[in-house]
Amino acid sequence: MDLFVANDTVANFLFVNKNGKFEEIGEQAGVAYSAEGRPRSGMGVDSADVDQDGWMDLFVATSTTRSTPFIEITRTKPSTMKRCRPG
Repeated sequence: MDLFVANDTVANFLFVNKNGKFEEIGEQAGVAYSAEGRPRSGMGVDSADVDQDGWMDLFVATSTTRSTPFIEITRTKPSTMKRCRPG
Protein backbone atom coordinates (compact mmCIF):
# COMPACT_ATOMS: atom_id res chain seq x y z
CA MET A 1 0.00 0.00 0.00
CA ASP A 2 1.36 3.38 -0.95
CA LEU A 3 -1.59 5.78 -0.59
CA PHE A 4 -5.17 5.31 0.67
CA VAL A 5 -7.79 8.06 0.32
CA ALA A 6 -11.00 7.86 2.38
CA ASN A 7 -13.77 9.64 0.44
CA ASP A 8 -17.29 10.81 1.19
CA THR A 9 -20.10 9.94 -1.30
CA VAL A 10 -17.68 8.40 -3.82
CA ALA A 11 -15.48 5.31 -3.78
CA ASN A 12 -12.34 5.20 -1.62
CA PHE A 13 -9.03 5.14 -3.50
CA LEU A 14 -6.06 2.86 -3.01
CA PHE A 15 -3.01 3.85 -5.04
CA VAL A 16 0.05 1.63 -5.49
CA ASN A 17 3.35 2.74 -6.98
CA LYS A 18 4.25 0.65 -10.00
CA ASN A 19 7.65 1.64 -11.35
CA GLY A 20 7.19 5.33 -10.56
CA LYS A 21 3.57 5.57 -11.73
CA PHE A 22 0.61 5.36 -9.34
CA GLU A 23 -2.21 2.97 -10.21
CA GLU A 24 -5.60 3.14 -8.47
CA ILE A 25 -6.70 -0.36 -7.35
CA GLY A 26 -9.35 0.38 -4.68
CA GLU A 27 -12.15 -1.59 -6.28
CA GLN A 28 -9.87 -4.50 -7.23
CA ALA A 29 -8.53 -4.64 -3.65
CA GLY A 30 -12.04 -4.55 -2.15
CA VAL A 31 -11.63 -1.26 -0.28
CA ALA A 32 -13.52 1.13 -2.58
CA TYR A 33 -17.07 0.38 -1.36
CA SER A 34 -18.91 -1.09 1.60
CA ALA A 35 -19.92 -4.75 1.64
CA GLU A 36 -23.28 -3.56 0.24
CA GLY A 37 -21.55 -1.93 -2.73
CA ARG A 38 -22.10 1.67 -1.59
CA PRO A 39 -19.56 4.44 -0.97
CA ARG A 40 -18.66 4.94 2.68
CA SER A 41 -18.75 8.33 4.37
CA GLY A 42 -15.01 8.42 4.99
CA MET A 43 -14.03 11.10 7.48
CA GLY A 44 -10.45 10.03 8.11
CA VAL A 45 -8.02 7.14 8.07
CA ASP A 46 -5.20 5.89 10.25
CA SER A 47 -2.69 3.13 9.68
CA ALA A 48 -0.67 0.80 11.88
CA ASP A 49 0.72 -2.71 11.65
CA VAL A 50 -1.91 -4.08 14.06
CA ASP A 51 -1.18 -7.77 13.48
CA GLN A 52 2.61 -7.22 13.23
CA ASP A 53 2.95 -8.94 9.85
CA GLY A 54 4.99 -6.14 8.28
CA TRP A 55 2.04 -4.69 6.34
CA MET A 56 0.20 -1.51 7.33
CA ASP A 57 -3.46 -2.04 8.24
CA LEU A 58 -6.09 0.71 7.93
CA PHE A 59 -8.82 2.05 10.20
CA VAL A 60 -11.32 4.21 8.33
CA ALA A 61 -13.51 6.57 10.38
CA THR A 62 -16.99 7.11 8.97
CA SER A 63 -19.77 9.57 9.77
CA THR A 64 -22.43 6.87 10.05
CA THR A 65 -23.51 4.99 13.16
CA ARG A 66 -22.92 1.71 11.36
CA SER A 67 -19.80 -0.31 11.94
CA THR A 68 -16.49 1.27 11.00
CA PRO A 69 -14.31 -0.67 8.58
CA PHE A 70 -10.94 -2.01 9.61
CA ILE A 71 -8.90 -3.05 6.60
CA GLU A 72 -6.26 -5.70 7.14
CA ILE A 73 -3.56 -5.64 4.46
CA THR A 74 -1.85 -8.99 3.98
CA ARG A 75 0.95 -10.27 1.78
CA THR A 76 -1.27 -12.84 0.03
CA LYS A 77 -4.43 -10.73 -0.39
CA PRO A 78 -4.68 -6.98 -0.91
CA SER A 79 -7.21 -6.69 1.90
CA THR A 80 -9.77 -8.36 4.05
CA MET A 81 -12.53 -6.26 5.52
CA LYS A 82 -13.34 -6.52 9.18
CA ARG A 83 -15.96 -4.46 10.96
CA CYS A 84 -15.43 -2.63 14.23
CA ARG A 85 -18.45 -1.72 16.30
CA PRO A 86 -18.74 1.99 17.12
CA GLY A 87 -18.45 3.09 20.72
